Amino acid sequence: MLNIMEEDARARARISGEIDRNFFVEAAAGSGKTSSLVSRMTAMVAAGTDVSRICAITFTKAAAKEFYSRFQDALITQSREAADETVRKRCGNALRNIDLCFMGTIDAFSNMLLHEHPFEAGMPSDAAVGASGDVMHAYLAEYARLKRGEYGETLLEKYNRFRAVQTDADTAFTKCIGLFTERREADFIFPQTDFFDADAKYTNWKYKLILTLQFLLEHPEYVGTVKPTQSIYQQLPRMIASLQMRWNGQIGTVLQTLRKNDGLRLGKDSKKQPFDPAEIGIPMPEIFSLHENKSGKPDYWYLNLTASEVYISLKQMQYAATMDFLTDAAQAISAEMCRRGSVTFHDALLMLRNLLRQDAANGGRLIGHIAKRHSYYLVDEFQDTDPLQAEVLFYLTAQTPHPEWTACVPRPGALFIVGDPKQSIYRFRGADVSSFLRVREIFAHQAGEVLTLSRNYRSSCKLRRMFNAVFPPLLQENGTVQSGYHAIPVSETEADTEFSGIYTYQASVSRYGVLTDDAEQVTDVIRHLTGNPAIRLKKGKTPQFRDIMVIAYRKKQTAVLAKQLLAAGIPVRVEGQIDFRDCPLLTAAVRLLQAAALPQDAMAVFRALTSPAFGIPEAALRNFCGAGGRLNAYFAEETLTAQFPEICNALSVLHQAVLRGQSADSAALLDFLTDAAKLPAKTGSASLEYYYFACELLRQREREGTVITHADAAAYLENLLENAGEERCVSLSPDDNRVHIANLHKVKGLEAPIVILADPIAKAHQPSLRTVHEPERTECRIFSMSSALPYYVTYAETDAFAEDMEAETVCMEAEKARLLYVAATRAENILIIGDSITEQGTHAENNPWQIFLPFAEETPAACIPANPNNICTPETRSDGDALYAQAAQQSVFAHSDVSAPTYQTVLPSKIRLTPVTAEDEPADAPESIPLDRNAALTGTLVHRLMECIVSSGVPQETAPLISAILREYGAEETVYRPVLEAVLQRMTQGGYPQENAAVPADLLPALCAADAVYCEVPFCIRRGDDLVNGVIDLLYRCGDAWHIIDYKTNAERAHLAEKYAGQLAAYCEAVQTVTGCKPDAAIYHIDV
Repeated sequence: MLNIMEEDARARARISGEIDRNFFVEAAAGSGKTSSLVSRMTAMVAAGTDVSRICAITFTKAAAKEFYSRFQDALITQSREAADETVRKRCGNALRNIDLCFMGTIDAFSNMLLHEHPFEAGMPSDAAVGASGDVMHAYLAEYARLKRGEYGETLLEKYNRFRAVQTDADTAFTKCIGLFTERREADFIFPQTDFFDADAKYTNWKYKLILTLQFLLEHPEYVGTVKPTQSIYQQLPRMIASLQMRWNGQIGTVLQTLRKNDGLRLGKDSKKQPFDPAEIGIPMPEIFSLHENKSGKPDYWYLNLTASEVYISLKQMQYAATMDFLTDAAQAISAEMCRRGSVTFHDALLMLRNLLRQDAANGGRLIGHIAKRHSYYLVDEFQDTDPLQAEVLFYLTAQTPHPEWTACVPRPGALFIVGDPKQSIYRFRGADVSSFLRVREIFAHQAGEVLTLSRNYRSSCKLRRMFNAVFPPLLQENGTVQSGYHAIPVSETEADTEFSGIYTYQASVSRYGVLTDDAEQVTDVIRHLTGNPAIRLKKGKTPQFRDIMVIAYRKKQTAVLAKQLLAAGIPVRVEGQIDFRDCPLLTAAVRLLQAAALPQDAMAVFRALTSPAFGIPEAALRNFCGAGGRLNAYFAEETLTAQFPEICNALSVLHQAVLRGQSADSAALLDFLTDAAKLPAKTGSASLEYYYFACELLRQREREGTVITHADAAAYLENLLENAGEERCVSLSPDDNRVHIANLHKVKGLEAPIVILADPIAKAHQPSLRTVHEPERTECRIFSMSSALPYYVTYAETDAFAEDMEAETVCMEAEKARLLYVAATRAENILIIGDSITEQGTHAENNPWQIFLPFAEETPAACIPANPNNICTPETRSDGDALYAQAAQQSVFAHSDVSAPTYQTVLPSKIRLTPVTAEDEPADAPESIPLDRNAALTGTLVHRLMECIVSSGVPQETAPLISAILREYGAEETVYRPVLEAVLQRMTQGGYPQENAAVPADLLPALCAADAVYCEVPFCIRRGDDLVNGVIDLLYRCGDAWHIIDYKTNAERAHLAEKYAGQLAAYCEAVQTVTGCKPDAAIYHIDV
């Protein structure tokens, strides 16, 4: 035990002490992974590393936020308390520049690098990167183009085959295309099958099948009486009609019909003997199979169509046609969308990997350029990354770039990786424990050293002893499938100083395998624990709601638990899938937004008026319309105000919203409607966090440009209500005193003094695909494609990969074991395990938590004294009208007499120009350019060209660069291409002569010799009551001197420095404010 503790201590000392070495750290749960990263970063800064060259890569945005906070605290401490004055200064300087240190996800980092080098990556500079779901509408638009033949005849022919084998080809595309676009780097392996004429090939079989089904329909006495069989029997007429239709072009419908008939049982005769299909005269007895009972005797005959040669043949054709089309469609559409600038996070990562691989093959010039700015990479939760991310990291840190990433050796101290393979639980997202183990092996042999952190600072002694007993047999070393468990140091004499325990509770399971009272039992446990004086946690405190985390094994169970706890007066925050319909305020607000977006749509206005916002009865609206009123919010209804005051007032609110919407964005309009209709007073505050989360999502979509009109916003919010597809931890404040509810895949990085493992039931799932990553290539085999919502549909399936399916099942079982490890190790003091009990009083066999039950005592109620404190009280409802009246009286806005703004914004480009002669007007002289050219657009294009060649260098092939710029701004090729070609040629052959001799005419070599170069630098400074807000074209540093260049394309180049003196002075003031150094500024005139 002492050796383990000493090794752990040495490893921690080396992490912060040997910053010039590359380490791969395998750190167990609760061992302080984040602390080790922060300590290493702080040590790097203390040793003199520029904080702007450090990149900390995390798995989630929440983790990045926590990382930033902890690193900031460490720098504050060192800047004040470090013994060495030099260290204090370095940490203080790093603290001031902490925002120059990248701390975020690999997706954000990839996005940043691609936007810094868009031309090299082959994407537009204004490309928008989002999640797959966010760009699905763009995929569907391209899919529509594909169906019109705009992607070529070959892909159109494959689409026609795909349509012929799918019942609903459009839905199949929508549901399945993501499997292919998210694995674009993979080679999809599938068996090819010739497309054949099903009607001609299976005419006789089809005829005999229909006769068989008609026979059963006419002889119900031969049909079994069990409920599933009777349900199939009731559908026989419709199924016969479906099979009588032409099969060609409707293979999907035929397969679906055959599956629905499958399993129909024949009954038994008076002697309880099963009817034999051959003996009772069934035309096609060979499609029936015999089922035997446990003793091996005949039990019943059943229809077994899915085992028939015809079904298997049709299924193979459907699978091959579907795979053939979707594989090619995904590649073609993704490539086109990347070219247009609509990119998913996976696309961005793939583009970055390809860019770096190509650059490594060409000598690594770009990699070296990136390394000057981003030199040191520290990666957290590496077990959750996919293999592409590992490749990117090895390319970026390569001492000598090599196209084979496994041959790249990181620069000394450039790569530090932390992870725990026992917490690799995101295989469905592409995370692969085999990738983790492969990189660990590379470090062990060539890239650096492997360290292990085994101490657990989180869990109590009792829990650690249980972990050491449960997990060694569960997490055994198994090649590339599983990493072994390392025992957590805990001595026999070590004792807990706080309350600790392992308990259980029992939930009932019905005969159908459904939990009936799990949420109620969890509620009782929480009631017993919160505020109980018999339980003392850290600092002697009794448990509060915030100390409890409830982990549900299934995602959908989180909503069930939340509703039950809220009903019992227990506040919660839910992490996982959100059902926005639980927020009545949001539902009502969306109805109002729909009416404001479509003011002349009588149905939209009707729904708004009958919603809880106004609560107007339908009968009153009928009377209103009968009296000549119109359900139209575009006009204010005044003539019927006396007769129908409530309706007219409601229409007035909607009319005001229509007017407000002409100048407000959709999020602001939604906020106005919520306030104008006093929705909180009418709908209550249930799940109010969901409303604010929806508003945040809406603002994000507006920033991305995917929501443009108010109708777009209403449709987006309506989709949220219908699909409830967003996931996130929702709470007004993360520090609120609330019970934390999360599903099993959402608890990584979380911890709590008390953890309840709820939802003690699990169902077996077959794998749908297998992806295998090798250094040379990635292969993917899809076993089935299906959808469970709104009903279960199979789009394609195959039996061709039995061995791969078995291997993937082994991987899934290994990940289930890791999920148990993750769940249990969240607990600090108390672990409570759900136990599912059947109607017979036995333990259910499908309880995922059953491996922990032998270590549990009885229920908390049986082991811990009764709780005299009842702090679970339902929230009281306030008078909404009274609150609004109080707000109107006390609001600072109601008593404010401020009528003028406190500042005004000044743009440097709008600063009044300085006349240089008596005849000069204080404005630009008319541009002497051809009439077919626009002066403003010409200047914009030239500025963009200069930005590209200064930031990324002049490419060998210049034509694609100019094409990209022209396409970006929609400029006409024949008019503007010669202008840009001339500018590019001139800049590479000595530049333009300048009036000011201090300005280098040959600008590009001067910039190559500079120590730092920045393009399009935004700034905002305060000058008295003015905010000066602008963008500097070019800023570069030589030694300690800063230089500003402002491009101008005026026809006249004389006296430009004097003319734009005010603008240049604003730039100088901004740079001096930020750097503390006084720069010089000059005009660089480009004669176009």
